[in-house]
Amino acid sequence: MAISDFQVGLTIQEYGMAVGTTEKLDLTSHWGPISSTVRTMLGPQMALSLDILARNALIDPNKATYRTFAGGMANRAALTQSASQLSPAIAKAAAYNLGVRRIPPTPQGYIAVVHPAQIYDLRDDPFWIDVNKYTRPEIILNGEVGKIHGVRFVEANNARLPNAGAIVTQTTLSGDVPANRDYIVVASAVGLVPGNEITIHRDFASPDGTDASEEHMVVKSVSGTRVYLRAKTTIHHSAGDYVTDGIDVFPTTFMGAVRALGRGTVLEPEVRVALPTDKLRRQSHVGWYGLFGYGIIRDWALEIVETASSVNSAPAFPWS
Repeated sequence: MAISDFQVGLTIQEYGMAVGTTEKLDLTSHWGPISSTVRTMLGPQMALSLDILARNALIDPNKATYRTFAGGMANRAALTQSASQLSPAIAKAAAYNLGVRRIPPTPQGYIAVVHPAQIYDLRDDPFWIDVNKYTRPEIILNGEVGKIHGVRFVEANNARLPNAGAIVTQTTLSGDVPANRDYIVVASAVGLVPGNEITIHRDFASPDGTDASEEHMVVKSVSGTRVYLRAKTTIHHSAGDYVTDGIDVFPTTFMGAVRALGRGTVLEPEVRVALPTDKLRRQSHVGWYGLFGYGIIRDWALEIVETASSVNSAPAFPWS
C-alpha cells in the first residue's frame, strides 16, 4: 500500500476584545479597581469566543463532508421538534459510519458533543447510562454526562444554533440599532412573544451560527412595533437586518481517536494591558488578543448530525 501526505490550509485571523477604564473608576469603585474586574471577566469571554470559533469550524458546511439531518430530513428548515430528535439509533449509526471509514474509537468509545437539550431527549431511553454509573470513573471526560451504545456524550452549551431551523416568525429592522440599546423597532411585531429568544442578523434568511452580525436576544416586552429586549445590544445592526424566531438547531459532532479539527497559531491568545492613552494618563484599556485559526484537517474523521429537540426554550440569560 502506498503512503501519501496531504496539505490542509487554515485561515489565520486576529481575534480579541478590549474594555476601556479610567483611573477615577479604579480609585472610587466600591468593588475595587475596575481594571482588575475586567481582567477577571476577560477569561470567560475569551474561552467563549474560542469555543464558538472551534464549533463554527467543525460545522462548516463547506468542509463537513459527512453531514446529515435527523429524521431523514433534507435540510435544517425541514427539522421538526417531534421527528428530528437525537436518538440512540443516530448514535449507533454514527459510530458505525466512523468505523467503516477506519476511524478507531478512543479506548472508551466514540465521543459525541451535544447540547443539554439533546441530553434531555436521551435520558429516558433504556440504553442510557449515566456517567455516575460507570465502573471506571477515572476515565470520565470533562463535561461527560453518559453514554449509549458505546458512544460517550459530552455536554456543551454552545452546541446550539439559535433560531437556525424552520422559521416561526420573521421581520426586519425599521432603522439602524446602535450598540448599547435595549429595544429595536421592527416592520411588524406580530408573533414576537415576550420570553422568546430572537436572533438579529444580516447575511442569511435564517441564522447559520457563523454570521458575524448575529446577536441572540430575549424579548422582554412588545409595544406596537417597538420590541424591548432583556439586555442591551452589543453590536450595531442596520436597517433591513432580519429579526428571526425559529426552531433551534443542534449540530451533533461524533469523533473517534483520529483528530478531525486543527488549529494554526501564530500568537496564542493573551491578556494585554495598554498604556494610558490620554495626556493625563487617566484612560487605559485591558483586553485579550490572539492570531490563530481553526479548521477541519480530516473530514473523514468527523460525523455531523444536525437535530432539533423536544425543548426549545430561551436560555436563562439573554445571550447564548
